[in-house]
Amino acid sequence: MCGFTGCHTPHDASLMDAALLARMTGALAHRGPDDVTLHRQPGLAFGFNRLAIIDLAGGRQPIRNEDGDIVLVCNGEIFNHRQLREELKARGHRFRAEVDVEVMVHLYEEFGLGFLDRISGQFAFALYDARRRICCWRAIRPGSLPCSMYGGAIPFCSAPRSRRSWNIRWWSAASISPVSTRS
Repeated sequence: MCGFTGCHTPHDASLMDAALLARMTGALAHRGPDDVTLHRQPGLAFGFNRLAIIDLAGGRQPIRNEDGDIVLVCNGEIFNHRQLREELKARGHRFRAEVDVEVMVHLYEEFGLGFLDRISGQFAFALYDARRRICCWRAIRPGSLPCSMYGGAIPFCSAPRSRRSWNIRWWSAASISPVSTRS
């Protein structure tokens, strides 16, 4: 199973320290030996370790929508991705790869945060919407996606090992009421 980590800074447009992001992502190397991606943009950073199972060549993350303003990292599996892909193609969405989690960015475009109601699967994800300046994350099993608030930054990860890269106190995402932050 893949692993991801990241940090959202809703009130700071500076880029996250590349060395810290690399350290956080490196702590999850055991989760994905096939590819490592570091993504930084103002207010957001994602690190992703991939275990390639579906679309070995084209499923590199993060995944973006057609305009590039919605960015997603996800580990796990979307069981009904083929059906969802056909529905989204009929609505005019274009897909760049055959990876199952790509349906999530297009579902978000269509249904906002209600997109989760249409997905059947076992997964954890983090999604950033640059237009709305919203970052949301969720794990299917509550409490399995650690996050925290640290000096105006909200670091998160799909596996606890990455959180050891920060010397801060963490708590479960399930204890935080909203699944998104808005700046």
